[in-house]
Amino acid sequence: MAKSRKVTMLDFGEALSKNLAAIRRACAQSNSYSSVEDFVAIMQIDPDRMYTTFCNYWDDTTAWWTEGIANALLRTVNMTSAVEYAPRQF
Repeated sequence: MAKSRKVTMLDFGEALSKNLAAIRRACAQSNSYSSVEDFVAIMQIDPDRMYTTFCNYWDDTTAWWTEGIANALLRTVNMTSAVEYAPRQF
């Protein structure tokens, strides 16, 4: 009987990292799923492929830019709406 290999915390962390990469890519593609059969594509995601890394990087970059632009717009709105108006006296 072969001696079983010990699983270390490093192995566990690497497995979690790979699962996270695959789940992030599956969620990014979720708008293209239209039937139950389309979910078979999730099982074909390889977290070690460069394409998966690139897709996740692209999602992070676009989210960062979008949040930055939204933050700048909200700051602009807050600065321009800081002028207080007196209520009308009837």
